[in-house]
Amino acid sequence: PKAPGSDLKSKGGPLWEALPIATVTLADICAAQGLVAQAVLILERVLQKEPDNERVIERLRSLRPRLAEILSA
Repeated sequence: PKAPGSDLKSKGGPLWEALPIATVTLADICAAQGLVAQAVLILERVLQKEPDNERVIERLRSLRPRLAEILSA
């Protein structure tokens, strides 16, 4: 199933991808609401800017298995 809002487009991509703010807090909010794919993508954007951020790396390690589980269901 598609995540709510994933079909919204802005400049050829989902609307949330166009948001200028990518933070761990935003990713945590998404994950808490069940928007795991969005949370992972947000964290990957943060990691691009902060490649040594251990908090982001650990959060991605915890979310990627959940995402895989969701996608395989």
